Amino acid sequence: MMSIKDDFSSSMTDEVLTDMAGKFFGDRKELENKIGIFREYAEALSEKAAQVNARAAFLNYLLMNRDNAVLFYESLGITPSVFLIAGIISGELLPPFVPSAFTVRGEFVRLAEWAYDRLQRTCDDYMNGNEESDGEDDDKHGDVNYRLLSTMCDLINQDVDKVNEDVMPSQVLYCFKRFNTESDIKECVTGGGTFLGDDCSLNRELAFEKIDFDSFKLKKYPEIPPLSRVKSKIETVCKKLYAQNKEEIRSMMADLKERCKTRLA
Repeated sequence: MMSIKDDFSSSMTDEVLTDMAGKFFGDRKELENKIGIFREYAEALSEKAAQVNARAAFLNYLLMNRDNAVLFYESLGITPSVFLIAGIISGELLPPFVPSAFTVRGEFVRLAEWAYDRLQRTCDDYMNGNEESDGEDDDKHGDVNYRLLSTMCDLINQDVDKVNEDVMPSQVLYCFKRFNTESDIKECVTGGGTFLGDDCSLNRELAFEKIDFDSFKLKKYPEIPPLSRVKSKIETVCKKLYAQNKEEIRSMMADLKERCKTRLA
């Protein structure tokens, strides 16, 4: 018959083991959830990167070739390489209509300004998030952006170190063996012949791996100035490009006007 002392000891043991198991599995589950959320955010951010690339592709289309694009970006003090992207110009990238002006040259300048403004805003949203967002119109991922995701990665990796080091699987099993005298747990479970040991195979097998941020291949775009700061420079370089490529630009603008009309029809 179990004495009061034995009964109290058993209750205390059960409570300690329950708390230990709850913390061990709870911490691991919480970390798994954080890693899952991070991966969802990374996927959402890669979709934003595709939008940046599409905006850059349309601007480059207006500039007609790589040399012109390099001249354009360098004139604005922007390193061109990350934005030298080509792509199919779908109807979604077109403006509702070509901005009006007295001349084709004026229309070309205004359209280039419109395309640059869209690129800058999309790029800034990708890197820093939308400051004007109130959260109500965002999707389930919220205002995900590069800087937020980079910070999340650092914090989660700190949690990985903490979970891996604070309560090791071998230590939990060792405590269960010590407290539960009726247990017939085999020491070979750890692969090292002991329930203690920071370097046992069980710890290595169940350890969380840190997130490799670079493996997600998310571009880090440079900060590019808003249209208001470079509008005069865009006008200057576009007038120069128009003078050098007048017929090609006239043909391109006529084609874009027709495509805009078709899109609205």
